Amino acid sequence: MTADILISKTFYEHPFADEIECKVRQAIVFFPELTGDITLVRFGHSKIGSKWAVAYADYAKKEIGFNVKWNISMQTIFHELGHFLQRSIKEIPSGEQACSIYALARMPEELVDDCVIPYIGCVPESKIPYYCQLGLKLRNENKERRYIKKLVEIIKIDSESFPERVKTGEVKFKELSNEEYRKFQLELNETD
Repeated sequence: MTADILISKTFYEHPFADEIECKVRQAIVFFPELTGDITLVRFGHSKIGSKWAVAYADYAKKEIGFNVKWNISMQTIFHELGHFLQRSIKEIPSGEQACSIYALARMPEELVDDCVIPYIGCVPESKIPYYCQLGLKLRNENKERRYIKKLVEIIKIDSESFPERVKTGEVKFKELSNEEYRKFQLELNETD
């Protein structure tokens, strides 16, 4: 049985509440280990003291909060659900990068809606599940102690062909022109 999603009284004051709720309901089915209730809340900058915080997961309160200044990517939602996994399954290491790897490895490619693996980097959307699954393979099959560092190195090598504005997050990969996109897809296919 999957966790139930509850909605706080003020959640619908979030400008993207309907879209976020829909995304959470889509994502939660990929976390069958999670049980009980998870409440969706909204917050402003003062809630956790950082204007850059997009979302947070609070296991003790069983809630996920979403900053009212941001529309939320599916990767962020998977990442926040991943924090609940970290607390529920002792084999999953703690830390933001490990959380992203474990959570996004479960993500179907068709749900990817941004070019970011939270706390790891910007990559082509079509490669996000692949890279996260590779990270798990490095850790589990290859017994790579420094699997996150190794994964970041692999991503860095693969992403050297990205335009600078994608590396800095100034523009999402899907906003590249068709010509730029085709060029980078060809380069990525040559490295596979």
